[in-house]
This record gives sequence, structure tokens and C-alpha cells, in this order.
Amino acid sequence: MKKHNYAKLIISRLLDQVGNVTYDYANSVWIASMGIIGHKYLGIYQISETIISIIFNPIAGAIADRTNRKKILLVTDFISALICILVSLIGNNQVLLYCIIIANILLAITYSFSSTAFKSIVPQALKSDKVLSFNSSVETCLQILSVLSPIFTYFIYYEFGIRVALLANGFSFAGSFLAILTIMEDVENKDKTEKVTVKKSIFKLFNDIKDGLKYIISNRELFELLILSAAVNFFLSFYNFLLPFSNVIFKNQEVYSKLLFYSAIGAILGAFLSKFTSNTRKTLLLLLGFSGTGIMCIALPTFFSVSILIAYIGNLTFMFFLTAYNIHFVSRIQEKVADEYLGRVFSTVFTIAILFMPLGTATITLIPSAVNGSTFIIIGFAITIMSLLMFCFNTHIFRRNSKS
Repeated sequence: MKKHNYAKLIISRLLDQVGNVTYDYANSVWIASMGIIGHKYLGIYQISETIISIIFNPIAGAIADRTNRKKILLVTDFISALICILVSLIGNNQVLLYCIIIANILLAITYSFSSTAFKSIVPQALKSDKVLSFNSSVETCLQILSVLSPIFTYFIYYEFGIRVALLANGFSFAGSFLAILTIMEDVENKDKTEKVTVKKSIFKLFNDIKDGLKYIISNRELFELLILSAAVNFFLSFYNFLLPFSNVIFKNQEVYSKLLFYSAIGAILGAFLSKFTSNTRKTLLLLLGFSGTGIMCIALPTFFSVSILIAYIGNLTFMFFLTAYNIHFVSRIQEKVADEYLGRVFSTVFTIAILFMPLGTATITLIPSAVNGSTFIIIGFAITIMSLLMFCFNTHIFRRNSKS
């Protein structure tokens, strides 16, 4: 029975991935194509999404620990499908631009709840020694789909336009809803006696959030990795903003889609091979450090007379190591954190991790000259240096403790 539930959860995640890739790719390309105006609105589009995540992630975590996680997934998928379908019906481009930004805010809210609920369900259905392997398998399936999604989205967007792409996005969320609907009750994490906790006061809700934060601070390894992730994500916000402008930077209309394609290949390899590496803190830091070298390689064709293939391989390398890092990071949390804190820990971890991303996006938005190849060098170098410094610090602490 549980194997069937696993399959349905995987199908749900795959359909969500189709929706997310279609939505972000089509909207980013459409907004970026507006030139200077697009530069401004793409920044608003990305900043608003991150700010919403920061606000709602802690609330989503507390609710996920107090109520039925399956129902959370059902409600969020239904709302997401409805939003995308309604926005696709708007005819005026100016109105559509505003509605896409508003819709992105609403989808960011639903994603805060659904992503936390999904991650919190997994440990209940698996033995602790199977968590890493399961996450690796799920991520491999997701990334294989990501190879096909940009191609599918490229075709839909350029052949039929932004509205049909949004409509396809809505149908993917609807499919995810149906997959979750058929999941058996034994996977749900809360019994009926706990339903009243949803109605608890705001004061109690924020107490739950505070308890989750205290739990994280008391775990030195988790807390250190969290601080590093926050710093790294500041620079990754530069990368996320810069990538849709790849066609402009490289003066080639196919670069962006190909960069996404190669990043998906890297993610597939990283997801598959991550299960064969030890799940330790040193492994995490090395994986993150190597990911920065890949970003630096993206810029090489803009400075030297080398093939554009170098940039594609650079993005592949970046996503290979970053995907492996993310899988190990999530798996360590699922293995080591008690179930009653799992939702709050996940939500707090990812809230703090993206805390500086709006500042990063705002910074690069206000610097028009930042849209060039040298910015990739800065991003990759910063990530690699921070990871290596943390690695050296932890190695020094370990040796000192061993001597004492």
C-alpha cells in the first residue's frame, strides 16, 4: 500500500515540476523580452516571490506540524491550478503583466505550504536509512522531466504564446491534485483528534515557530549550514536574475534554453550519483564549493575565443554539485529531526536560507551594467570561497576536538 502512495507522491511532484518550469520559464522570457521595462518588472517578479516565501514559510511549517498534510497539498494544488487557468484568460498584455506578478505572489504562498507539507510526509513513510536513496530517486525523476520541460515549454511559448503556456501550467497543477487525492489515509500524519489545533490562536502559532527556531539554534551543524546557505543564496539571487538575460549577454537567442537544458542534465547526474556519496557535513561543503566553479565557467566565452559549449558545461557542473548538495541537506534534516518539529524546521531553514535573496535581487536590479558575463565570475568565486572557508573552519574544529 505504501509503495502505491510513494508512486502517487512522485507523480504529484513531477506534475508540480512541469507546472513550475513552464510558469517560470515562459514568464521570465516574456518579461525579459520587454527590454528596459522587463529589467524592472523581472526584478519585481522575483523579489515579491522571495519576500512572500520569507513571510509564509514559518507559518506553513507550524501548520504542517499541527494539521493534516494531505489536505494542505490538495488545497494548494487546487488553488494553484485555478490561478493559472484564470490568468491565461486575460487578453490585454499590460493587464496580463500585472496579473502574472500578482499570480506569482499567490503561487509563492501556496508553494510555501505545499513544499513543507510534502517534505514532512516523506520520513513517515520510510525507514531512516532509506531517506537519502528515496530523495535521490525522486530528484532524479524530477530532473529527467526538467530536461524535457524546457523543450516542451519552448515549443508551447514560441508557437502558441504566453497564455497557452499558463493554461498548460494550470492543468499540471490539476493533475497533481488528482494524484494526491488518491493517496491512502495511512500516510497522513495527524489523526482526527488533532484537527482542533488548526484553530489555535496566533499567539500559539508564533510560539510554535519560535520553538522550531530554538531547535535549529541548538543544533550547531544545522545552524552553521543555515548561515552559509543564507550567504550563498544572496549571490545565487544574482544568478537567478541574470540567467534569463543570457540571450542578450551571449547575443544568441538559443542560449537561455540551452543553459536550462544542460543544467537539467547536470541535475539528473547530481541527483542520481548523490546516493553514492557519504551524507556528511564535509561532503555538503565540498559539493557547494565545487558548484561555484561551474558558475565561473559560464562566463568564459564572453572573455575568450572559446566555444559556447564551455558555458553550457559550466552550468551543467554547477547544477550537478548544487543538486547533490540540496539532496544531502534535505536528507540530513529528515533523518535527524524529530517528526513533531519537522515542518517547522524545514520552513525555518528555507526561510532563513533565502532571507537575503530579495536584497541580492534588488542590488542587481539597480545596477544595469551588472547584466554581463563578469557577474557570473563574481557569483561563482564568492560561493566557492565561502564554502571552502567553512570547510577549513570545520576541519580545524574537528582536529582541535580530537586532540583534547
